[in-house]
Amino acid sequence: MSSRLNTTCLESFPLNELLQRFSEQWAEHRRGAEEPVTRIASFNLIVVSSNQPEPELDEILEGLRESHPARVIWIRLAPSLPWEEATAALELCTRNDCDQVCSEQIKITCGPQPERLSSLILPLIRSGLPTQLLWWNAGVPEGALFDRLSDRARLVLLADPDWKSLAPRLPGLWDDRYHREHTFVPLAWFEVLPVRQSIAAAYGQKDIVLEFGPDSDLHAGMSLLQSWIKTTIPGRDSLGGWKGEGLTMIEVERDPRSVLLKWDDSSQKLSSQSGLEALRAALNKPRRDRVFSRVVDHLRKLYP
Repeated sequence: MSSRLNTTCLESFPLNELLQRFSEQWAEHRRGAEEPVTRIASFNLIVVSSNQPEPELDEILEGLRESHPARVIWIRLAPSLPWEEATAALELCTRNDCDQVCSEQIKITCGPQPERLSSLILPLIRSGLPTQLLWWNAGVPEGALFDRLSDRARLVLLADPDWKSLAPRLPGLWDDRYHREHTFVPLAWFEVLPVRQSIAAAYGQKDIVLEFGPDSDLHAGMSLLQSWIKTTIPGRDSLGGWKGEGLTMIEVERDPRSVLLKWDDSSQKLSSQSGLEALRAALNKPRRDRVFSRVVDHLRKLYP
């Protein structure tokens, strides 16, 4: 946590006390403040994950407080947990130099009961602010809970290590006629943003070769990267890889989560950025991307 921020936390309590505890915590913060208390959150962020330890997600949400103040509603799904045993916890994050609340986190641990969850969560969404959804390793992006939450979100970020299961579903989500203004996109698309930028900068200056590791198509970022190249540069599959005008992709024995950019006698290892930086990039551009739309077209051909 940055030294510029203070966090007030409440230990977990029964979920049915959430609205009362939330109101009480805000009232207590106002009473203890020397100046009028204001919120500076700029959006709502709904996060859905499993109820397993998620150190990367913890780090992402903590880092987000400094750069993207938001009301975060984090739902941790525990399928075997009875609704009566569901719990909640609260955090208010303020700046050291004033009483402004720059971030709120409402953490809910419960079973996946979409009707009850929706009726509880939707009133917590601050009206007048955009709402985004991060579906973090929470299973297949479908079902009543996903539909209800994604319907309220302009940007839906999908973080799922099982790329082969997620990839065939993306065209259907993207083409849903009821969500034409919604953006359904893997977080990995933004993780490889600096890789795409480096390739774009090198392309046209020299003929380049990109070396991918084996089974790179099993990893969302590398698979999306290859789809992006194939939909941007005319080319064709060739012996041992793919070749386009001024660019060749081949598979070699190397880390499947990174790519080596080679030109003449030089080379540069290109790696994805962190989940935190990827989320920041996505939140800065929560709209449909024509470039990614072409990638979806490519996925549609791969998974008819």
